[in-house]
Amino acid sequence: ADQRRTAAEKRMELAPLKGRVAHAERLIARLTDEIARIDSELADAGLYVHDPAKAARLAKARADAAEALSQAEHEWLEASSIYETAAQ
Repeated sequence: ADQRRTAAEKRMELAPLKGRVAHAERLIARLTDEIARIDSELADAGLYVHDPAKAARLAKARADAAEALSQAEHEWLEASSIYETAAQ
């Protein structure tokens, strides 16, 4: 009974850390998809001729998404490391 209680307490203690890892994973997936979508739009050479303002907006959006992706990956690495250490 004590072992089950201890295991349950450990799971409750780790739940917020596991949540941080899962949140970062979802954010990484969303940002990766967003960057791919923007890249496909930027691949249209006609965009730069017909709508240079949109091309500039997309380039800025891609840079912002890439920065957010970098931050999300850092958060994931940090949260994963803390989770793995705490789970031992």
